[in-house]
Amino acid sequence: MEGTNTHDKIPKIIHYCWFSGEELPIFLKDCIDSWKRVMPDYKIRLWDANSFDFDTVPFVKEAFSVKKWAFVADYIRLYALYTEGGIYFDSDVMVFKPFDEFLRYDFFTSHEIHPGNFTNAERNKLDKSGRPIAKDDYVFGLNVQAAIMGGTKGNPYIKECMEFYHDKHFLDAEGKSLSVQFIIGPYMSKIAENYGYLYHEKEQMLDNNMKIFKPEIFVGNSVFLTKESYAIHLCNGSWKEKTNYEKFQYNVRNQYPSFYPFITFFDKVKRKMGELF
Repeated sequence: MEGTNTHDKIPKIIHYCWFSGEELPIFLKDCIDSWKRVMPDYKIRLWDANSFDFDTVPFVKEAFSVKKWAFVADYIRLYALYTEGGIYFDSDVMVFKPFDEFLRYDFFTSHEIHPGNFTNAERNKLDKSGRPIAKDDYVFGLNVQAAIMGGTKGNPYIKECMEFYHDKHFLDAEGKSLSVQFIIGPYMSKIAENYGYLYHEKEQMLDNNMKIFKPEIFVGNSVFLTKESYAIHLCNGSWKEKTNYEKFQYNVRNQYPSFYPFITFFDKVKRKMGELF
């Protein structure tokens, strides 16, 4: 490929998804501009409603029918990497440094840790080495990250992750969403166990030339943001159910991003006052 080092396994393609048909919010445009600015020699590939035949995968068809775009993207991100290779970013990922040094791996990402979800109950599922004690248990709160990752075309791990969805349904028999059952991180982590993945935050080299970096490298939780970080998933949360205030926050962040810091500052002050009084 033009512009690709002969040692690179992953092509210089950035994949992202946008299915609503609406114009991208300003906040997401700013994120995508960071990709172009930091990695100008990478091709950017949009996956939208015209890029994939949703009828071929019932899970995707059902998620799309109820406008749960994030869950549509969970499958499409895997399909994009498996069929073309490259890097996948959620549209709310901000990039700080180029990813060239990671293209030599067959797959890469970071751990994503949310301490509030990685409770004692989750820790107690693991032995001292970080392996699940019960083979079929899923672990929540510490997983491989799916918002920032790269992989080779035809990658067997990505294929396994993709095939997980082939016999699943997003809606039950009454047409109600089963979305809470399908958070992608725990499922990708469970499959990664077959390649040697352990549930601890240290850097890990897995089988098949797969590298899982510490959470500070590709940040999925802002508490891990450091000068070492290459990118951060800003967790815009378009897929989540929201209160009226959360909807207000979401609209300010996406349409008037320059005002959003004032909202977050107010929230921090309010929380601090609640702690004091």
